Amino acid sequence: MTGPPLSPAQSLSRSAPSCAPHPRTTACPSPSTELSPSSDGSLRPPQQGNPSPGRSVIFLMIGDDGLLGSDAAALAVSLILALVTLKATSLLGHFGLLSASETRKVTHIGVGVVYLLSWTLFSSRPEARYWACVAVLVPTVKVLIVGLRLLQDEELLRGMTRTKDPSELLYGPLMYGIVSSTWTVLFWKDTPVGIVGLAALYGGDGLAGLLGIRYGSARLPHNRNKTWVGTAACVFGTFTMSLLVLAVLSHLGKLGALTPAHPGMATSSQWLLLVQSIALVSLVAAAAESLDVKELDNITVPVAVSLTLMTLI
Repeated sequence: MTGPPLSPAQSLSRSAPSCAPHPRTTACPSPSTELSPSSDGSLRPPQQGNPSPGRSVIFLMIGDDGLLGSDAAALAVSLILALVTLKATSLLGHFGLLSASETRKVTHIGVGVVYLLSWTLFSSRPEARYWACVAVLVPTVKVLIVGLRLLQDEELLRGMTRTKDPSELLYGPLMYGIVSSTWTVLFWKDTPVGIVGLAALYGGDGLAGLLGIRYGSARLPHNRNKTWVGTAACVFGTFTMSLLVLAVLSHLGKLGALTPAHPGMATSSQWLLLVQSIALVSLVAAAAESLDVKELDNITVPVAVSLTLMTLI
């Protein structure tokens, strides 16, 4: 004996259909979930409680598509932030608040910090690293053009050279851009290796020059052009900037494996190993920065740090 016909909602609730999760969802509705009709007549699972306001805001801002929902928009904002940083440091030098050498180092640090933090704007899609790379390549191409004397830019020369000689741009500043773009493509947010390498270049090497110039007096025995203050600043700058950027990316769910060689470790243990490894490579960064390699420290520092970190995590 058959009972009365079932409504569509009752039929669907009794026969739980199999489904494949959408790429942007983590699970299908539970088979025991009662589907309820919505205002437009379609059947949808009921809400399982309201998320906290803070998490809702973060999800709406970040989501899977990055802070701005478009890598092109993220690129535009990154370029604007870089230009604002360059203009701000230039003005500090113009009004005499920073010396020429200090202006150069503040630019070195500021542009790097802004660039690494701008990675939060980009999505987790594979092609996002190339969009982010353009944010470095555009100013790097300009540095090359000015360095070759094909274009004049007094503000750029004042902020990135010691003597306003355009040829200086073809060494440290050009290497800065090449390493930044290369590390972005090679490592991106998949692993801390590239992030820590760039943090050593931006925060470690940059802070070493800035504080060494202003406060350094005691010279290193193997390189009289470097100071103990600068060496200590390099350790501090590498360590703190690395942890800052990694913590922000991890909090937003934008960081890949903490320790790629130890995927089975508990998260707390991975963080402990990572912090210990960053402390060690901060010393490596200081050692590489202290060498007398003239304009090549923008290459030697990130290479030494990244290669060492790869063996540790």
